[in-house]
Amino acid sequence: MEYKNLLKNNLKFIIAMVVVITLGVTGITFAINIDTFNPIGINIGTATLGANITYLNGSSATITSTGKLLPINDDKTEITPDSTNESILKIDFKLSGTSTNPDNTIMDISLNNISMDCELKSEYFKWKLYKEEALLSSGSFSPKFDSMKNNRLVLTNTQERLTTNEDKYTLLIYLAESCTGDLSTCNANSGSYNQETLLNKNFSATMKVELSTGNKKNNTRSTTSTSACSYTSVSVPTCNTLTYNGSSRTLITTNAKYTLTNNTGTNAGNYVVIAELKSDYKWPDGTKVAKSITCNIAKKDVTITPIAQTIAHGGNVVSDISKVTASGLVSGHSISHVHLSTRNYNVGTGTINASAARIKDSSSNDVTDNYNIIYATGTVTIQ
Repeated sequence: MEYKNLLKNNLKFIIAMVVVITLGVTGITFAINIDTFNPIGINIGTATLGANITYLNGSSATITSTGKLLPINDDKTEITPDSTNESILKIDFKLSGTSTNPDNTIMDISLNNISMDCELKSEYFKWKLYKEEALLSSGSFSPKFDSMKNNRLVLTNTQERLTTNEDKYTLLIYLAESCTGDLSTCNANSGSYNQETLLNKNFSATMKVELSTGNKKNNTRSTTSTSACSYTSVSVPTCNTLTYNGSSRTLITTNAKYTLTNNTGTNAGNYVVIAELKSDYKWPDGTKVAKSITCNIAKKDVTITPIAQTIAHGGNVVSDISKVTASGLVSGHSISHVHLSTRNYNVGTGTINASAARIKDSSSNDVTDNYNIIYATGTVTIQ
């Protein structure tokens, strides 16, 4: 059977699959990446636990897709191996046990490290797990779905015996459309969609097969799957008060509730920092769009003062960097040029004026623009 009337899209999704061997007696957990999976064996007394996984139809341990997530009718979700519908994330794999005591080996298939935008925590964001093309279990990502706890969702309704038989499993994750009729009539233009708020959202998770010994247990599930998506309000970040010091500075203090881009600066001037909220948060104005925040590194004050000079009547003051002092320079910075002059030509005392100063760093780079230069006056004695 092929997918029909499916709107192709991409799903922002990254799922990594690992095998976990859980030793209930000792409490030790072994996690092994299976991009290139090899048989493993963990010895427990007289029994050894192990498993083989083979991916099918282009599936792999890491699945990446980007773009818009469009709703699809539940009855349009299929597990046909040659299907290429991009509205559904599909993982096909074969799993067989290598345990020396298969009658005492049980397993769960689960999603861990689940991270998603708040809107996807909904009864409309669903999953189905098949074994040998027969539906094994299904559910949603609603936070009231009680098997989804601590960012972990157990997919198997009942723990499975992991025998040496090679069984095929298929996991589907998709956004369900509640409109009735043929899917081709449910499109954004017709207004049939009621999940616009779920489009283009982010989701990531880690898929695990968990092996252990013991008796099988049922995973109790809730029948309540409706929930409201609520966001926690986060204040728009404010800029740190900064003055140039020659080093790279953090413009806005980091926060786990949002990410900051272009958040460092060295030279004096303005910088635009982009603040993007993480899942489950909103700004005080109720929006979730990224904020552009202009931050500033202020110029550093430096005061240049001419050193007193004595000159003969009719002479000129010496205009040289050795004839001034500077206070407020960053360590390693120095005056590279200055002009000194006086307008007093009569015998007696007058003032020396400084201007046109330039400042360099320890590598002789001109850093004058990072300073607010204040010129004090000096004293000249004319004889």
